[in-house]
Amino acid sequence: MRYGCQRLFTLLRREGWPDNHKRAHRLYFLEGLHLPSKRPKRSRAAAHRLERVKLQRPYQS
Repeated sequence: MRYGCQRLFTLLRREGWPDNHKRAHRLYFLEGLHLPSKRPKRSRAAAHRLERVKLQRPYQS
């Protein structure tokens, strides 16, 4: 499970910690808890794309 800064702040708030979200964010990064951002998944359409036809003469479509 991926816990982000906002999730951690919510859990701390539920336990009664009086800190605000800015302090929680600063401590989260100082402790090295930040995770690398997820890379977007590549579209499968690109794998099935056909090669472009080379034009033989001008204005050929």
